[in-house]
Amino acid sequence: MTNYLCLILILSITACTGTLDTRPDVFIQSERLMQQGISAYRQDNYPQASKAFNKAINLYQSIDDQQGILLAHINLIKSRLAISQFTQAEQTLANLNTRMAPPALRAQITALQAHALFLQQNYKSALQTFAPLLQQIPKNHAPMSNAQIQWLMLQTKYALFAHTADAPAWFDRLTTALSKHDNSSPLQTALFNRLGAQAALQNGQIEKAMQLMHTALAGYKAKAHRRATASCLQELAVIHLAHHDIAAAKQALNRALRIRQWLQDSYKTQQITQQLTTLKQNTP
Repeated sequence: MTNYLCLILILSITACTGTLDTRPDVFIQSERLMQQGISAYRQDNYPQASKAFNKAINLYQSIDDQQGILLAHINLIKSRLAISQFTQAEQTLANLNTRMAPPALRAQITALQAHALFLQQNYKSALQTFAPLLQQIPKNHAPMSNAQIQWLMLQTKYALFAHTADAPAWFDRLTTALSKHDNSSPLQTALFNRLGAQAALQNGQIEKAMQLMHTALAGYKAKAHRRATASCLQELAVIHLAHHDIAAAKQALNRALRIRQWLQDSYKTQQITQQLTTLKQNTP
């Protein structure tokens, strides 16, 4: 998710510190549940985050707060995707009522749909789903906002993983855009290096890919970003295999496995376990 794109939407808290909040208690309770969910999400406790957002949804539904219902559902989807609960996330996505949603929220929902497909390695479908958001990216080479950089990064990621013919052009465009962008976050820089590693690997530049992936990995670890760190390690294992270093690939996968187990991501845990089993079976 793109992982940096999975930003939690926070409901505005109208009560000020030291000021008596005279609103009905249900408003305060629902906002408190949203904040609890956000806090759990930021601590990578996604099951707990999902529970809080589900409770918030029930409260918002009890007072017919359509905006609150939508925001809580979006947060719930992000929490479920974070630990590969694809069926639940897709069911929630399918049942979203977006008729009253502003364009920015509709764009977020489209991005979530593409992200869900990407996480399931349906790269071409992710690219097709993301296509309506290309209009968010300027056609000229003018400086971009942070939001536009994020859309461009996602498009580039989906194109690279789908091995499309225009993937190198998208990566070149991203490189140019970032060279003009003074406010790149550490996570954006890490993702750029990660995408650079993918581009290098596809060009047969294994040593360059290795270096860039290690740089991306260091960036994610510096921010204690567990999911991105695990993804980097899994992609690093692929590079090690291209370098015919099976032992290093196993080590990277085992490191990723421990993170996925800590996150309680049963899907990714099973996926990595199967990869390790296959490597063991194919190792003389």
